[in-house]
Amino acid sequence: LQLVMCNDQGDAETVTDVITLNKNHQRIEHLGLTLAESKHLLSTLQRHLLQQQITTFLDTRSTCRDCGMLLKLKARATRSFRTLFGTFQFDSPRLEHCDCTRRKTSSFRPLAALLTASVAPELLYMEAKGSSLVSYRMSLDALQDFLPLDLSLDVKTVRYDTLKVAKRLEAELGDEQAGF
Repeated sequence: LQLVMCNDQGDAETVTDVITLNKNHQRIEHLGLTLAESKHLLSTLQRHLLQQQITTFLDTRSTCRDCGMLLKLKARATRSFRTLFGTFQFDSPRLEHCDCTRRKTSSFRPLAALLTASVAPELLYMEAKGSSLVSYRMSLDALQDFLPLDLSLDVKTVRYDTLKVAKRLEAELGDEQAGF
């Protein structure tokens, strides 16, 4: 299977071999994808898609919005992002602002505007949904059975993420009214 990514004009930019399958078709258990194959496929697709999106986003933020000059790299770090299909690491450059306009800070990390959290909303949703039905451990086990989650994900993290979602939902409800 190949992943073909296109730019906004529809031109193919990159072609990546994602997975090669040599499938037998003589027995029923050989038909279709196995769970391990599907987890590998989802994780690989997610990694390539995220990397392309992050790279495109950073490319649009690497020039000064006021004068168009290329911004200088001040430092480089990595940033992790947890999704339903694995945990991924990305380069997170710190760029210096251009001198053409006065700014509050001398540098910034453009990726901070995109990755406002280290966990994808869909993963938080699935963790909270599972944890509302069964224990944190059982929820984590079920997610790891079917999704290519990072094996280092533990029960404490699922509990913390679930409580974070609950607090956000409680805050959205606002003050309790006496009429309820």
